[in-house]
Amino acid sequence: MDKSTIHTSSPAEDNYTALVRLFPNALTETVDEAGNVIRAIDKNILEQEINNRVVDTQDERYQFTWPDKRKTMALVNSQISAILRPVRNDEQAGAGEDSSDALIDYTRTGSIDFDTTENIYIEGDNLDVLKLLRETYLNRVKMIYIDPPYNSGNDLIYNDRFTEGSRIVRDIENEGRLHTNWLNMIYPRLRLARDLLADDGAIFISIDDREQENLKKVCNEIFGYSNCVGVGQWRRVEGKPGRSKEMGRTSEFVLIYAKRKEMFNIGMLPPSEAGLKEFSYSDEKGRFRRGQIYYPNRGIHKYSVVSPFGSTITGDFTIREEVFRQYEQDGLIYWAEHGCHTPYLKVYLSGFKGVTPTNTFGKEFGSSQSAVKEFKALFDMDTMIFDNPKPTKLLYNLLLIGNVKSGDIVLDFFSGSSTTAHAVMQLNAADSGKRKFIMVQIPEVCAANNEAAKAGYATICEIGKERIRRAGIKIKKEAGLTAQDLDTGFRVYVLEYND
Repeated sequence: MDKSTIHTSSPAEDNYTALVRLFPNALTETVDEAGNVIRAIDKNILEQEINNRVVDTQDERYQFTWPDKRKTMALVNSQISAILRPVRNDEQAGAGEDSSDALIDYTRTGSIDFDTTENIYIEGDNLDVLKLLRETYLNRVKMIYIDPPYNSGNDLIYNDRFTEGSRIVRDIENEGRLHTNWLNMIYPRLRLARDLLADDGAIFISIDDREQENLKKVCNEIFGYSNCVGVGQWRRVEGKPGRSKEMGRTSEFVLIYAKRKEMFNIGMLPPSEAGLKEFSYSDEKGRFRRGQIYYPNRGIHKYSVVSPFGSTITGDFTIREEVFRQYEQDGLIYWAEHGCHTPYLKVYLSGFKGVTPTNTFGKEFGSSQSAVKEFKALFDMDTMIFDNPKPTKLLYNLLLIGNVKSGDIVLDFFSGSSTTAHAVMQLNAADSGKRKFIMVQIPEVCAANNEAAKAGYATICEIGKERIRRAGIKIKKEAGLTAQDLDTGFRVYVLEYND
């Protein structure tokens, strides 16, 4: 009888893999008896994940930490008593007796096509909204995009304070510039966001250079370093920056993390204007560009071919000879008329599958200036009523990179002016898709002296909902009959606490 070596599976390795998949933030490093750095599971993090109380430990190990981090972890698992109340029509939402409720004393505008739409707009603190969404949308969201506060010193601070009560406050004496407050705000929200992502889904996060380093560390912990798809650099400023004692901030970043990278398929982008110019040749089948298949002394397959001009070409090709002969028979080989009569493969624009995204986002992703022009035109206003909106082109291309297909769900829980919803509707109009969006925005009151309040908008939510309405009308008008079934409605829900 022949003997063969049989390697049994390692239950410990299987358990380790399962734990890392469920709790990537528990992956850490330690030192063994020989002084070697080895991988490990942080038992304290693991214990914290199954508790809604703070678990304390003094163990020393490699980790990224800050004051009150364990409280933010406990906050993820803490229970709330709240509901999402539907708002079908216009209604007056009266403020409660508690002064903290003064922030929701405004007229809420209701839903559009409540009974037929599959889109959702939620008003409320996104931390608690995410907890409620987890009950219904666990592992169901294909793509999350957020544009959180950048910790610039002028941002709205989400003041969780690990207790119920006041939910949002303004930055006091640049308190928001401290990393701890920002990290305590972003960490629990990203931890909940991961639970909502589908296994083949991904999260996209806009950030500038102030917190980019810390955000990447947080994402490495929550989503796992191995699930980082990339960090895109978006040039948001057209032209040159003004004079300053600091380097001009002309770019921002987009961090991209998959839930499980082995299941995530990155989407292709359409060719840029420069790329389209490459399709400068044409025949009866349409426009094409030349694809190189002949590399003298650098290819894999060596053989000789005769050009239509009578010259013989001998060298190395990237395709087998029988494949070349078939392409030649099918009229897919282009011969250069001059020089060495080099053969090329015809790559037709009609069958072009797209361009692999790079980590540099060019002008086809829009800019801050184009976002302002777009916003003003949509609202038919000369003044801006919303600070720093993102351009629809940026979100449209991110949806393509996220490979969001018809029927998929897109979530934005820092939705602001609802650029994400706008882009989802645009993409649906382009390919007759049925993608659905969920927008979440805290009802921040517009100050009485700013342009939004002067224009009649009581809160940021009112601006976001109005953008969706106007964008839906514009998209349907421009697309004509092909978009008449496009879902441009949304059901409005308001977060309300039961206690």
